[in-house]
Amino acid sequence: MRTVRFIAAVIVAAAACISSPRQSWSRIRAAVVLLSKPYERADFWAVYRRYRTCRKCPIFYKPLRTCGTPLDKELRGLGCYCSCEVKPGIKSATCWADDNLGEDAKFGWQGSRKVETIG
Repeated sequence: MRTVRFIAAVIVAAAACISSPRQSWSRIRAAVVLLSKPYERADFWAVYRRYRTCRKCPIFYKPLRTCGTPLDKELRGLGCYCSCEVKPGIKSATCWADDNLGEDAKFGWQGSRKVETIG
């Protein structure tokens, strides 16, 4: 089932290239490069925290379990369209929200850690 959702997410991202090729192609290319390289798997608790954070994120698209999606008008242009079941397991991966929204964001892998340590 996980593989089917991942393939569906890639197909949706590829279909988005038709409507906004500049943004979508770079996101798809980044995801393919990240997933095609051999990678070191993150430890269990890091994966657990990252995935839990992804599921709470307002950018998370539940039907495909991806970081944003071009299918939802509110989420269009947000997120990296990656599979949130795969990316948290890659040790060197970073969160789109952390990379693009800055330090003030209250979500993202780093932003959620700040909220947890303060509260």
